Amino acid sequence: MGERQPVGKDIQETLDWARQRLEELGVFATEDGLRWAAAHGLVLSVWRNGPIEDAHASRPTSRRKALHDGTMLAHNTWLTRQAFDVLGSDDQFRLYALEDMVLDRDTVWPGCEGTLTDFGWGFLGEIKKQVNSASTCSGTSRRDCRRTTSSSSPALPGSGPAMTMTVCRNGLPAWKRRCDGCAARTRSFFASGVT
Repeated sequence: MGERQPVGKDIQETLDWARQRLEELGVFATEDGLRWAAAHGLVLSVWRNGPIEDAHASRPTSRRKALHDGTMLAHNTWLTRQAFDVLGSDDQFRLYALEDMVLDRDTVWPGCEGTLTDFGWGFLGEIKKQVNSASTCSGTSRRDCRRTTSSSSPALPGSGPAMTMTVCRNGLPAWKRRCDGCAARTRSFFASGVT
């Protein structure tokens, strides 16, 4: 069914390793470093590591504009800023507004002179599936776990998809147990003095 999830002592060892890696990467060097790292992880899971890569790697067609590295960088940077704002929001459904922004086919991408339709033609169905799936996973863990963490604590990068890969927006019986586990790990992470 997937890779083994850490339990018991393994959870603490995994959290200790993650905290050490984040410190090595300088994530805690700035006040909002963890939120920026979480925003970057969210963009990677919802957008960047999906079918848009296929569009980026493909040759342009009569219907699809070339998706150059600079265009990808500009759009990914803009999306990371949007995700950063989402992670700082108290609105539990704000992630879905981000999903709508990502999937908007008519809005011109900032600094890019094109839309999702212009750059993603031929991949739009797969892009929509990827974004819906990944944002549902991330939104579920963030929304449900936020109740048990302080309002300034973002979801841990990567806590959503690994925890809820097979869920849908309407929920499944396993959500409660999985979210309770995520909430406990998140509380433990922040209780250890990491801010």
